[in-house]
Amino acid sequence: MVPAKKIQIKNVLLPTDFSEYSRYAMDYAVSFAAQYQAKLYVLHVLVSPHVLVGYEAAPFVSYERLFADMKNSAEQAMSSFIPEDVKKEVQVETVIGQGTAFVEILKFAREKEVDLIVIATHGRTGLKHVLFGSVAEKVVRKSPCPVLSIRHPEHEFVMP
Repeated sequence: MVPAKKIQIKNVLLPTDFSEYSRYAMDYAVSFAAQYQAKLYVLHVLVSPHVLVGYEAAPFVSYERLFADMKNSAEQAMSSFIPEDVKKEVQVETVIGQGTAFVEILKFAREKEVDLIVIATHGRTGLKHVLFGSVAEKVVRKSPCPVLSIRHPEHEFVMP
């Protein structure tokens, strides 16, 4: 019989959209980071302003200004997202990225040699899933490391 391999987790990644779902997932990410004395990365990915505004508005919009405002808002949200007691319990590094969420999450996980991604799932189904996709699902399918997908307990599963 082959002895079980000891799992080592040095880096945990929590992608966030600052939702209540992400807040709930943070408890799991912090717990793993504390248990393994790992570093916790908290990543928020900004969507490109071109996607939000559309190209037809290009003559009227300063993308640099819009992005600066989005980044400033994200930094403020990030500072209030992570409770002070968490910062005392584990080493936390916050990062604001830009691009397509799942792509940037996967790229970050590879670059930082993340051992575990803890990601919230919104549980969208039907048309919402088709229109918005599932960042969590794409991360699970393409991740270079294990992914713990956290579902909020108040989200009821209804059989289609």
